[in-house]
Amino acid sequence: AEIQDQLLVAQQVQVLARELDTRSSEMKVDARKAMVRQNPKDQLPELAEDGLTISERFDALTALPVDARGAEQITQLQELFATYTSEITAIIDGAVDDQAQARVDWEKVQEANDVTDDALGAFQEEVDKDVTSLMAEIDRTGGRVRTLLLTVLGLGLFLVGLATLAVHRSIIGKLQ
Repeated sequence: AEIQDQLLVAQQVQVLARELDTRSSEMKVDARKAMVRQNPKDQLPELAEDGLTISERFDALTALPVDARGAEQITQLQELFATYTSEITAIIDGAVDDQAQARVDWEKVQEANDVTDDALGAFQEEVDKDVTSLMAEIDRTGGRVRTLLLTVLGLGLFLVGLATLAVHRSIIGKLQ
């Protein structure tokens, strides 16, 4: 049951990390839209929504019973996302103030996103490995349990057979 609990937590981390990855991409799109929209201010509500979703996902992640290594990684990601959010917010604010200059600086969006994507990608790979490892352990444990059950069942059938034979001989012996 402990391994299954660990797997459940790892799978929850896996889902939340993927959701953070989606939000990271959404923020990149928010910044690019601010550079080309007629009114860049229209992008601010979407940015705020993405920021709220990211905050909710980190609240969910930090509430999970992960080990010390996982907790440290989540804290580092949270700090990285805070920086990323600040950078994207600054880019969008810059587009609101001077859209033409923001377009010239369009590469800043990808640069900010690349740092976040790299760290999040490494985290996701590690979580995916953990999930795979835990699933393999459950399979191995399940195989050992099946072997044990079949052995006990076989032994039980053998003992029942012996008991039946003993009872049969006892009955036959008394009849003769």
